[in-house]
Amino acid sequence: MESSLFLVEIGGNDYIHPLFQNNTLGWVKPLVPLVIGSIGSALEALIQLGATTVYVPGVFPLGCSPRHLFLFRGVSTAGDYDPATGCLRWLNDLTALHNSLLRAKLAQLRRDHPGVSLVYVDYYGKIMDAVASPAAGPTTATSPSTARSRAPCCAPTRLSTCPGTGCTSPRPCTRSWPGTCSRMFCSRWSHRC
Repeated sequence: MESSLFLVEIGGNDYIHPLFQNNTLGWVKPLVPLVIGSIGSALEALIQLGATTVYVPGVFPLGCSPRHLFLFRGVSTAGDYDPATGCLRWLNDLTALHNSLLRAKLAQLRRDHPGVSLVYVDYYGKIMDAVASPAAGPTTATSPSTARSRAPCCAPTRLSTCPGTGCTSPRPCTRSWPGTCSRMFCSRWSHRC
């Protein structure tokens, strides 16, 4: 266990699945401390088993996922979208709350276990960098053949160039890998995370 590296990734599905089942944000938000408690318990168990290095990623910006933009389009108004990114504010606020409480939990665990390396992996920040400046990163999609995978990036206020979707301003889209897997950005470019 001492020479092993652990990756503990918990959170996103714990919020998205209840929302997909038509639960409200008010119903889902109180789950955040419970999820963070579960992550803390999992980390404590690994530490008690002898783990000395654990990577703990935060949740990626759920409000920027093309899948979530598409699925929540009927319950979101134009004011729900960040005009700079086209992402759903309310969903990213939930993600930011999770990540903030997670960082606090990791700080507490570091104090309790000074010999253990608990590394926070900032998926949220890296992906938001890519969303804010898609041309600057490796995720820029420019080929018309990828239009189908890029179409959901055009939220009602998204400034994008997506062939066949009606978005006309000269800003490239940030592509999402199979469905919702934006964290591939960090996996593929892990030296930047």
